[in-house]
Formats: sequence, structure tokens, C-alpha cells
Amino acid sequence: MHKLTAPLVLLLALQTAPVLCDEDEMDTDLMQTIDDTTKSVTSNIDLRKKQAADEDAHALQKLLSQVEVFYETRHDKADAVEFARTSLEIANRLQKLLTDKDFEGAARAANELSRSCRSCHDVYKHS
Repeated sequence: MHKLTAPLVLLLALQTAPVLCDEDEMDTDLMQTIDDTTKSVTSNIDLRKKQAADEDAHALQKLLSQVEVFYETRHDKADAVEFARTSLEIANRLQKLLTDKDFEGAARAANELSRSCRSCHDVYKHS
């Protein structure tokens, strides 16, 4: 499985940030980066690679913050804001669990994050 390093993820996120301000729809590259990073953190947790998992979790926090800001400016997307906030809360909890070296809890949080993303996509990606 291909792993993205945190610096690469952050670079991709920074490159897509200006695009978010100019478009009416969420940037698919940003969403793909979130998906890839979620898969990477799950793998790193399973392999007990704490530093790599920490980097992924930190990147997810930053990326999901961008998603939240994007949807906050769309007044007709209140439920998307809630999806983004929920996902960000899960990412924050994931980071704390990794800090506490609770890999089992972190694995559950990573799975919950994946489900949260999928729930939003069921509404927005296919509409």
C-alpha cells in the first residue's frame, strides 16, 4: 500500500487551499488526499508505527479544518458543516489516542472517521 508522508500531504493541502476559495464545489484532490491519509493512518496504527500515524493524524486535522471552513461559507450546506465538524472531532480524538499510545482506541477512531467521511459522501458526492 502506498503511503503518503505528512510533508507531502501538507504540501498537497497547501496547494489546494487557494482552489477552495474560488470554487463552488469541494476540490476533489483535497478529498482524495484525505481519503489516502485516512487509509495511511489506519495502516500505520495497525503496524504500530506511532510517529507515522501521528503525522497522518495531524495532517487529517489540518485537512478536515479546511473542509469545515469551505462548507461554513456555503449557507445551503449546513449539514456538510456538521459532517466536517464531526470528522474533525474524530480526528482530534484520534490524535489524542495516539498521544496516549492507545492503538486499539486509535484504530476504532480511524474506522469511525472513515465511516463519517463515507456518510458525507453518500449525501454530497453522489448528488
